[in-house]
Amino acid sequence: MSSVHRRDVLKMMMLAGVVPLAGCSTIFNADPDAENRVEAQVPDPIAQVAKRWGTDPLGRGSTSFIRANGTPQDRATLGAPASTLFFAGEATSVEYPNTMHGAWLSGVRAAQEVIGSGKASSAVVIGAGLAGLAAARTLIEAGKEVTIIEGGDRPGGRVGTVYGFFPVPVEIGADVLLGGTSNPLYPLVEQFGLKTRVRTATPVVAVRNLGGQRLSDFEISQSTSKAVAVVDSVVGTRAALPFDRSLGESITETEAQLGIQQYEETLVDYAYHLRLEQPSGADVNELSTRHFDEGVPLVGDALELVDGMQALTGSLSQGLDITYATSAQRIDWKRSPVKVETTTGTYSASAVVVTVPLGVLAGRGIAFSPDLPDDKLAAFTRVGTGVVDRLVMQFPERFWDDDADALSYVGGEKGEWAWFETLHKQSGLPLLSARLAGQVGRRYEVLNEQQLVSSAMTALRTMYQVL
Repeated sequence: MSSVHRRDVLKMMMLAGVVPLAGCSTIFNADPDAENRVEAQVPDPIAQVAKRWGTDPLGRGSTSFIRANGTPQDRATLGAPASTLFFAGEATSVEYPNTMHGAWLSGVRAAQEVIGSGKASSAVVIGAGLAGLAAARTLIEAGKEVTIIEGGDRPGGRVGTVYGFFPVPVEIGADVLLGGTSNPLYPLVEQFGLKTRVRTATPVVAVRNLGGQRLSDFEISQSTSKAVAVVDSVVGTRAALPFDRSLGESITETEAQLGIQQYEETLVDYAYHLRLEQPSGADVNELSTRHFDEGVPLVGDALELVDGMQALTGSLSQGLDITYATSAQRIDWKRSPVKVETTTGTYSASAVVVTVPLGVLAGRGIAFSPDLPDDKLAAFTRVGTGVVDRLVMQFPERFWDDDADALSYVGGEKGEWAWFETLHKQSGLPLLSARLAGQVGRRYEVLNEQQLVSSAMTALRTMYQVL
């Protein structure tokens, strides 16, 4: 799950060097020696953790997005009840897709639908992510008998925090609450007494090229202002399109109309990737021109949890009877009671709330008897599943720029190691957390962990000219 609104923040990029990244605007501050090549010792990491969401059988992806032939109505179709079946998850949220609060609210909505049906005294909730936890808690509060099954060994789903491996908690999944106190999950954060910190709204990003040079404010602002102009033009003219098409097609056509030169494309594409492709987990050629900026943004600070986002999902799971390491395999939903066949046995109830990620449903990870309605099957083809993978590395010492909140590598394949979040300021430790999103993320999922680290280190040593 991501947590940003694509177009509105992109439009905030200013000629002074502000570029939106990871849910907030980013200032590229270059020191007076920005044009000089910097040489530093870049040691091998002493510990690393990689998370490949696309190949995780319990997720089969990180995010969801509208394809060129889809509309937000397809999300509503995915979330619509079908007799004794009820559906929740961020992919079913029209207002807040691809967010943690969207997942939570969808679970509340599905539970209310079960209650409103007047026919269900019991329910099986499949999945203990935010949507499943919300559904279960809402049903229990209404006096329903609830059974919760979860394929993994913990609650949270695509909210994932690594504990114990590094000296501090490190996120490998959804990692920020947008909107600060306006976020629907914030009252729960307060209820459980969880400590928060504000993610800086103006992080310093050290952008380096193939020659190891740190790019200046001027270079970045020139390219990002062109990206803003292109996207603004696409948004301003899309209503006149006779039919929807991919955002990539619209960008290419608009770049030609605005005279974007070939030599400018590397940095302009860099801006597209960080603002459009990383949040969605999809390539611009997969995104819909009409709906790439779907959803309702929340206004306010972006908040991190000091003890990790899993502290929230862990608190939400307290008191719930969750059966872990149990994956649903088949649901027989036209008979009463509904039967759910799992890897550990069969469960029965008046209703089933399905909260597994879209990638699992669309990939037919669960069999339904009879099959799901045709409109849901069609919606699977129009709402896509994106990938935002993580590689977290701890080093014996910090070698990167002291002022940097993030490092970016430009000049290679688009999206290749374009974002390393530095964690030394908040943790005091030499930690880097890299993201690989969209097509480049999918391609890198075939690498084993050592190959992934090797690729990252080649990029870092190129950036800092240790070859």
